[in-house]
Parts: sequence; C-alpha cells; structure tokens
Amino acid sequence: MQVSVRAHNVEVTDRLRAMAQRKLIGLERIVRDAWRVEVDFDDQRNPRIANHTRCAARLHVRHGVLTAHATAPKAEVALDLVVAKLRHQAERIKG
Repeated sequence: MQVSVRAHNVEVTDRLRAMAQRKLIGLERIVRDAWRVEVDFDDQRNPRIANHTRCAARLHVRHGVLTAHATAPKAEVALDLVVAKLRHQAERIKG
C-alpha cells in the first residue's frame, strides 16, 4: 500500500512520517483491497484554538474512499485519532 504524507504550516519529521506509515499500513489487515492512503497535517495558526494541529486521511479502497479527520494539540495524537476513525469505518465495510 502506498502512503503519502503531506504538511501545511507544520514540519513532518522522519519519526512522524514513519509512525504514519506504520499505523496506516496496519489497516491493510482489515481492508485487503486498500491501495493508497493520503495523510495531510495542518497547523491552524489561531491562538484561540486549543487543538491547533489537524490531521486528515483518505484511504482509497476498491469501492470508494474512506475519509477521517481530527484535531489535537500534537500531530501524533491527531494521527492516532484518525487511525481509530479509519479502523472503525474499515470494520463497518468489512462486515
């Protein structure tokens, strides 16, 4: 499965990129026909927003696209929330 990690206003370290790849490739065990994942990190620069780091992911499967997004104070936490949401959606379509 191909994993694409992009960022806007936030630096994606090698550690974060490896963590995203490791966690999202684990979804392949649930959905065998997944062929691509796109992950976007964004930092919302507003001091009034407590959860300023946003993570969005799109999992391309044979019959469509599963999408999820979450916000958190840190990119790693937002990624964990997104992976949990995608896992829930993948289990629902698996049946």
